[in-house]
Amino acid sequence: MIGADNIAVELKSRCVPLIFDCPRKANTDGCPFGAIRKSDVVDRVKWVKAMTVQQLRAILKHHSNCIETGDEKTERKAQ
Repeated sequence: MIGADNIAVELKSRCVPLIFDCPRKANTDGCPFGAIRKSDVVDRVKWVKAMTVQQLRAILKHHSNCIETGDEKTERKAQ
C-alpha cells in the first residue's frame, strides 16, 4: 500500500493551494474548492486530509476541466 499512500500524498499536495485560492480567480457554483474556501484554515486542511484518493481525483478533475474550458464565472464578472 506504499504506492497508494504516495498517490494520496501527491493528490493532497496538489489540492492544498486550491483550498486557498483559484489560479483563475473563478467562483463557480459547483466548485468543491470554492465552498471550502469559505471555511477557516484548519477546517480546510482537515477537509483535504479526510479525502479518499477517489474523491481527490474527482475534485482535481473538476478543477482541471474548469481551467481548460474557461467556463467559470468570476466574482468580478458577477458583481
